[in-house]
Amino acid sequence: MQYYMLDKTDISNVRGIVNAKDVMRELGITNAQFTKMIRNEEIYNGCILVPVIRESGRELPTSESEELYQLVCESDSGFRYYITSHIRVVSVSPIDGTEREMRIRKTSETRYVVKIIDGKRKKYISVLGEAYKAFIGEIKDKHIVVCDGDLKIENLRLKKLV
Repeated sequence: MQYYMLDKTDISNVRGIVNAKDVMRELGITNAQFTKMIRNEEIYNGCILVPVIRESGRELPTSESEELYQLVCESDSGFRYYITSHIRVVSVSPIDGTEREMRIRKTSETRYVVKIIDGKRKKYISVLGEAYKAFIGEIKDKHIVVCDGDLKIENLRLKKLV
């Protein structure tokens, strides 16, 4: 994904366009750290980075595009759980920051879940619903998210409950 480099003193002045992978490589940071950097409007080479928006509105991720992370929840013990645009769920350790991919289970024809253990509690996260909310849009009332085909972001659809 590409980002405008806006001058921090005058944001109407665009100083250039950079690729997210290049910035991460140059700074030696992970995708999650880069996402946090963008969200907090941290300075990069004297500029604030803003995503380039295509004419159709916002740019929707695909399974071929750069993998984006969205925080789903944080456990009491400090573990953070992220859903990615490649339909993966990743846990990040609060101790050393190591990432671990969680196992996605198909519990029914339209339900994919990940089990999170927080202390003595078990919590289940709906993978399709969280991915849709994070990267595509809101889920309307009386609708469910289904996957038509392979487990990819571009195959997620809203289906009206009858």
